[in-house]
Amino acid sequence: MPLFEIFEKQGLAFDYNISNLLEEQFQRLSVTEKELIYWLAINQEPVSVEELHFDVIVSDCKPFLIQAITSLCGRSLIEKSGEHFFLQPLVMEYTTQRLVEEVYQELAGETSVSLKLFKTHTLIKATAKDYVRSSQKELIVKPLFKKLLNSLGGKERLLSKLQNVLEQQRHQEEIGSGYTAGNVLNLLTYLQVDLQGYDFSNLIILQANLQNESLAGTNFQNTTFDKSVFASSFKSIYSLTLSPNGKLLAMGDIDGQIHLRQIADGKNLLTFKGHEGCILSVAFSPSGQILASGGYDNFVKLWDVKTGQCIKTLNKHADSVLSVSFSPDGKTLASGSRDTSICLWDFHLGICLKRLYGHTDWVLSVGFNYDGSTLVSGSGDCSIRLWDIAKGICVKIWQDHFGATTSVQFSPNGKTLVSGSGGKDNSVRLWDLNKGDCIKIFHGHKNAVFSISFSPDGRTIATSSFDYSVRLWDVEQGTCIKVFQAHTSQVQSVSWSKDGRTIISSSMDSTVRWWDVSKGVCVRTLRGYDTKILSLVVFNPQGTTVLGKPVNTVSPKGIDCIMGTGGLDGLVRLWDIESGYCTRILQGHTDWICSISFSPTDNLLASGSNDNSIKLWDVNTGSCITTLHGHMSQIKSVTFSPDGKILASVSYDQHIKLWNIQKRKCVQTLVGHLAKIQSASFSPERATATEGIKYTLATGGWDYLVKLWDVREGNCIKTLSGHAGAILSLSWSPDGKILASSSFDRSIRLWDTSNFTCLKVLEGHSGGVWSVSFSSDGCQMASASEDGTVRLWDIKNFTCVKKLQAHSSGVCAVCFNHLGNILVNTSHDNIIQLWDVETGECIKTLKIDRLYEGMNITGVTGLTEAQRGTLLTLGAVENLV
Repeated sequence: MPLFEIFEKQGLAFDYNISNLLEEQFQRLSVTEKELIYWLAINQEPVSVEELHFDVIVSDCKPFLIQAITSLCGRSLIEKSGEHFFLQPLVMEYTTQRLVEEVYQELAGETSVSLKLFKTHTLIKATAKDYVRSSQKELIVKPLFKKLLNSLGGKERLLSKLQNVLEQQRHQEEIGSGYTAGNVLNLLTYLQVDLQGYDFSNLIILQANLQNESLAGTNFQNTTFDKSVFASSFKSIYSLTLSPNGKLLAMGDIDGQIHLRQIADGKNLLTFKGHEGCILSVAFSPSGQILASGGYDNFVKLWDVKTGQCIKTLNKHADSVLSVSFSPDGKTLASGSRDTSICLWDFHLGICLKRLYGHTDWVLSVGFNYDGSTLVSGSGDCSIRLWDIAKGICVKIWQDHFGATTSVQFSPNGKTLVSGSGGKDNSVRLWDLNKGDCIKIFHGHKNAVFSISFSPDGRTIATSSFDYSVRLWDVEQGTCIKVFQAHTSQVQSVSWSKDGRTIISSSMDSTVRWWDVSKGVCVRTLRGYDTKILSLVVFNPQGTTVLGKPVNTVSPKGIDCIMGTGGLDGLVRLWDIESGYCTRILQGHTDWICSISFSPTDNLLASGSNDNSIKLWDVNTGSCITTLHGHMSQIKSVTFSPDGKILASVSYDQHIKLWNIQKRKCVQTLVGHLAKIQSASFSPERATATEGIKYTLATGGWDYLVKLWDVREGNCIKTLSGHAGAILSLSWSPDGKILASSSFDRSIRLWDTSNFTCLKVLEGHSGGVWSVSFSSDGCQMASASEDGTVRLWDIKNFTCVKKLQAHSSGVCAVCFNHLGNILVNTSHDNIIQLWDVETGECIKTLKIDRLYEGMNITGVTGLTEAQRGTLLTLGAVENLV
């Protein structure tokens, strides 16, 4: 009879009486039985004998595990379900509390020589499912810390105690083989302690979860790791797909790498360089032996899955390849591109069989039906097209979406089609192929639906969105049945496991997550690491102090003192350019920081993020003064007015907001763009005889338009057209007479602001131009492109005077210093370069520390070759003299 039924039968409540009864039971337990019952409490869910054998490290207990399990079952202290064992809720609660109390007594003692449970049991299992590990932190670690902090008198004394425990481990060989060092490390990371400079050398570390911990400068020399988890070397994952047999996961990341992993345990099998720039789509052939990838570099590549070798490169597209899909018979490959075309390939011969035209915007998604006779495509032009493969013609067009059609997929039985969209739509639509009608619309996502996947039985649809969530939809009922939320950035891709029990999703937060469909929880997370710099600004005010020292316009080397950068990791970094050091890190955003701006009048910095918020920071203290909310989507640009009184922000929600800095509130919202807005820039001060100081705000968007706004009146005074791609950056000349705009169309346009005509189109970049900036005298302009180059332009004669080969993976931002003699640029490879404008020479290079920068792994054992390689890639060092 279950224990709770015994209590109920005897009329007992779970209070003093039950505690006494359980305590009496505990006093009768053998050493092995206590070992097991504590492990069942730690595991939090049913586990097998094999897993318990894996957990137990006390050699004297291992031979008696089965006997102990039988005994505990006989006394109703543990229960059995199939081949798994677990604790009833009342026993679980009591055992967990007892575990916490005993570990507390051990750690609160004067020495750690008598450590028992802290040595033989881990408090947090690095290898456990995500939701189990969360429970361990909440039910075991949290109450333990509360008791220790109260007893020891504060965090500093607790840290000193934990360090003493570590030190004693090095001198007690019989203790060193347990969970002690791993427990200490997990407790330190739970406390969010900066581990730089910590010494974990000559220890045995079990079950340490180090996926998201900075271990820069940490010493692990001659340490043995076992059952520990580290971060992966992949960057933000744009695309993923599962192999036909359901055993392999292929992922394409923002850095052009492809990663092959095992579905069962997430183990990395192969990592190889795929493309220059991010990989936007991956697909397995029906045999599972070939992987196709489409990249930012305009190529389709075919790979041998066993070796990772590139078999063929297909080159017909004139722009990025956004989607690839194999036909069911494995003979044809379809690719959709930013050049608005679809190519059908005989990939064995490496030739393009047909080219399909009709879409008027990017082809975002392509897919075959079950027999390969029909291809479906979704586009930025908001349409869905069905194509007859044999004839190479479009046979059906749907245009019900009023946002870009981001993803399309046929159902397994071929009778329906599902599509997802972005823009102002954000809906999922189900289409009856026989009737040619939309039969259901699913609403719920609050931002663009980017990826769609049918379950193997066709009864459920999984969708991922830029709103950070994954949703499951019941096809028959047309309702959302589950929402998975754990990602902290846009979810780019989602796919079902072959058995339909698991969903795998990838996000720009550098994680890949496994979700248990029935329980609705995340069971595994692969965590990569990406600090790519997206935004840059140089601080040029005169007569002020920043970070406790004066800022001069002329330093000994003519280099301004302070620079700010924002990146994919959600951090703002302030740099002393003279020394080359990062002097302060501002934490608070939960997603990419796309834009930062220094106030021209005081020590304020504004940052705009994909988390839909703007933060104002005190540069001197590093504290966040306030957070501004109002936008409903990612904020792509923030800029201060020349007097520092107004902050303008633009967003993918198509709104421009003007914020009163003194009042910390939005005072005006401007609407006029027809698509997402990417860039904004205030004109310099311009005085008129009648109106005094007058500011103009320029904004640019994905509608290919530049708009000029009268800030005082709040109306659009002019719209400038001519670009053939999204406007990525805007910059005014110091006198306000010229406005420069750069675009995805690889060009820069110079506009005469007196009559709003285009003075000149500057061409030469072979990729989108992400950033433009005028020098302080207005004689030169710099541009930074995804082609990896920075160009210097002579504005008087509109010629390129210098081409700087800055990086291999795209340049994000460029900016002149106050004097105009130094040019600063940032790139996707986390490098900041300072260039002498006159000579074109790179005079300084700054770099963001990687997650494990300088981590000493000399003599470390217990790592696989893949783990060792990952640690080295993320900055670890070995074989130090």
